Amino acid sequence: GGAATLQQQQQQQQTSSDFYFGDDSLSSSDSFAQEEKDMRARGIQRSHLYIYDRVNRQSKYGADHPPTMLCAPPPCVSCCPLVLEQNPCCEALGQVGVVHHNNLKTRLWLMRLGLVSNVLGLLLTVVACGAMSQHYELLRHVSMSTGSITVLNQNRRLTKLRVFVGLRSIAWERSTGSGGGGGVVVDGSEICNLRVREGVPLLNEDLCRDCENANNSFWTCLVGALVSYWLSIFTNVLRMYPNYDVNCQKGVGIIVSIVAMSLNLLTWRGYYDFCFAAFFNGQYLFDNGQIIREPRETEDSVFVMFSWAPGFALLAVILATFLKVVDFISHFMLPTPSITRNRQEQRAYDELLREANI
Repeated sequence: GGAATLQQQQQQQQTSSDFYFGDDSLSSSDSFAQEEKDMRARGIQRSHLYIYDRVNRQSKYGADHPPTMLCAPPPCVSCCPLVLEQNPCCEALGQVGVVHHNNLKTRLWLMRLGLVSNVLGLLLTVVACGAMSQHYELLRHVSMSTGSITVLNQNRRLTKLRVFVGLRSIAWERSTGSGGGGGVVVDGSEICNLRVREGVPLLNEDLCRDCENANNSFWTCLVGALVSYWLSIFTNVLRMYPNYDVNCQKGVGIIVSIVAMSLNLLTWRGYYDFCFAAFFNGQYLFDNGQIIREPRETEDSVFVMFSWAPGFALLAVILATFLKVVDFISHFMLPTPSITRNRQEQRAYDELLREANI
């Protein structure tokens, strides 16, 4: 019967090695295109029943299935199987891997590794989204960058400032030599107008507009990355179940990983390129708003020392980017089950269904 034929094929495909550098589910003599041509010539229709059952979490191979429909292949796969699943591109991507598709232990190890990296990346991205806050206390702990500024005027009066730059606002914490001070939050649109004191800008006025404009896109990238993590988590759970894994879900796992990495990379590299480049860093002598290149002291000159460092939100984005690489590798290493490409196994599944309905 169909079940016996399938079991015999699966037994032949088992290997004692964890590593697998090919796919024995494909005929070595016929390409995908040739096989499709032969099937059409003989009037044989492609089998989609195994796809329908996987979408509905009703696969006849084993009782285990994903815990929720969110972790099952999407319904659109069963609606357009030839476009989204059973095409040469998806099948070629599905066979790529360095472990055997029937090695359940390695499958679980890889997908759990990817799941852990995605959960950690999700938590780090949630933390990084705190940089979008306009609350003083939250910005003090979760900002994109932190600055320490010391101002010494001609009267030897010392003023120290702590600056916490977020994506939508900036928090200030000022202290003076007499011990006074306080904190305030300024809208991010005013970043180019901020002054450490009269005549001393916070940012290089020639570059601050680039930082202001870039900040408006960075928070959008963070939200996009946040959404992508949920798709990745559902895909990790799905691919733990070999009887529900399909080619398109491997593709989704890889593509979503690349998108999330790109969004995170755009955020932290863009912030370094556009905002850190606009921050004054080091020691400067200002006179009426102008940097004095040759040391001289006048009645209005002030000595200012700037020091900037990445904030916790930026560090979280950087770490989340590298964690996403782990998820990408785990999907790439694991091929999909051979039934997603092997026409004989697909037809054997149809036979199994017919025998079950007799």
